[in-house]
Amino acid sequence: MKIRETEEGYIVEFFPETKVVERREEPEIGWWVEIGDSEEFGLVVVRAFYDKRYSLEEVRRYAEAGE
Repeated sequence: MKIRETEEGYIVEFFPETKVVERREEPEIGWWVEIGDSEEFGLVVVRAFYDKRYSLEEVRRYAEAGE
């Protein structure tokens, strides 16, 4: 897992080498996720984005908990 900060928020990468097959967005609560299909693990979260209403510590906790 790797967390990058951007001007808009935080991007958490879990499986960056996995091809994205779906994107789910919840703009009213400030996040989106990209889902990929991994040969080894099946469907996985490739990356997630949290906007600036979340702190880095919150993002880290959510990512580690798999939320």
